[in-house]
Amino acid sequence: MNVTWTVLTQQQRMALRVLETDTASTLERELGEQLRNLGLAESAGPAVTISPLGRAIIPTTLAD
Repeated sequence: MNVTWTVLTQQQRMALRVLETDTASTLERELGEQLRNLGLAESAGPAVTISPLGRAIIPTTLAD
């Protein structure tokens, strides 16, 4: 499965941006599960942390 920034929902994009700045964030359970299922985030106890793949797809020059 190919995952690109453009196929993510607005909520998923915002969550990845939060995880980019706050390395262990508590997100809504369902949203965290979506990101984990896509391989973009990992569990870190009760929090969610961004995965290496999640770091790779966050564009630094593209606007939402």
